[in-house]
Amino acid sequence: VLPDLSFAPLSEFRIEVVGGRRLLRFTGMFVNVGAGHFELRGSRASTSEPMTMSQVVYESTARGSAIAQEFPTSAVASYAGDGHNHWHVNEVARYDMWSDGVLMRGAKVGFCFLDSDAWNTALPGHVGSFYTGAMCSTNPNVLSNRMGLSVGWGDLYQWYLAWQWVDITGVPAGTYTGRAKVDPNGHFLESNEVNQCTWARVSFGTSSNAVSVLASGTGCVNDVDSSIFAADIYWAFEAGITVGCAPDLYCTGKPVTREQMASFLVRALGLPAAGTDFFT
Repeated sequence: VLPDLSFAPLSEFRIEVVGGRRLLRFTGMFVNVGAGHFELRGSRASTSEPMTMSQVVYESTARGSAIAQEFPTSAVASYAGDGHNHWHVNEVARYDMWSDGVLMRGAKVGFCFLDSDAWNTALPGHVGSFYTGAMCSTNPNVLSNRMGLSVGWGDLYQWYLAWQWVDITGVPAGTYTGRAKVDPNGHFLESNEVNQCTWARVSFGTSSNAVSVLASGTGCVNDVDSSIFAADIYWAFEAGITVGCAPDLYCTGKPVTREQMASFLVRALGLPAAGTDFFT
């Protein structure tokens, strides 16, 4: 039985000024609404090697049941890195915010996820909380760890926690789309791959710390679909000419640099690698 990762609506937007920086803070929670638990186990042969993560898929929601299979993933874990002294899996979730010509990324990139808050107790496979923060381990020298989300549970990150923000220092006043996406790089097995996002359209100025939420919803909105060049952008992606500037985002309002155009031409024409770097 596979998990199904999704995101609860973003909430509690506010702007704080810290050390001269303007930080747009918010609360987010990714959740497991699938039929099976979401569990990752980390391992490494020595402390000098990276902590790689495997996904454990159970045969049922009973945790005493046999593991159906353990699947290696491309995900890795890092120790600390966001003000908390424990292990985090890199990019289990990601925050992005954009408008024409501007793309900003959320500061929090690592997560020690656990059953912090019940989200949907009506799901057939919902059971009591099991995964705790202690499983992530506070020891930087461990060779293994474990973390997960049980069916119907979420991992809540309140607005006041470390790195739970987008840095908007020097950003022009206006309206911006903020998106939270779980498993943005497609590392993990799920029963549903189309419900991983939530979004909010917010506006703010430069002289006030007020934030207005103009609209919100679910679904992986992007900066392409509203462009008159949407079909061409998707063609360039499918042809392997562009990989975008972030998962599912292409910075359609930003200018293309010389090096980017050179890369596009190399990929489009299948040019061989050069032995000399001609760019200064």
